[in-house]
Amino acid sequence: MYRAKRISDGMRVAVKRVSKGGVNVGLLHNEIAIWRMMDHPHLLKLLDVHETETEMTLVTEARRDTPRYAEIRRDTP
Repeated sequence: MYRAKRISDGMRVAVKRVSKGGVNVGLLHNEIAIWRMMDHPHLLKLLDVHETETEMTLVTEARRDTPRYAEIRRDTP
């Protein structure tokens, strides 16, 4: 997982590269399709997907370490 900045608007994003080796690519495509449909404040949004013959690169919102997030982590055993 890498942190990056989107050139068009400076938005902080997270980039994850997934190897297709040994993975059911059809299931991966299904999960990506479902993720694109989800819109919930507690889930990161999938912004973009780039695919080559050997890997997929997923671009999502970067997690924000907000005071509320820190509070939840502190209360979790």
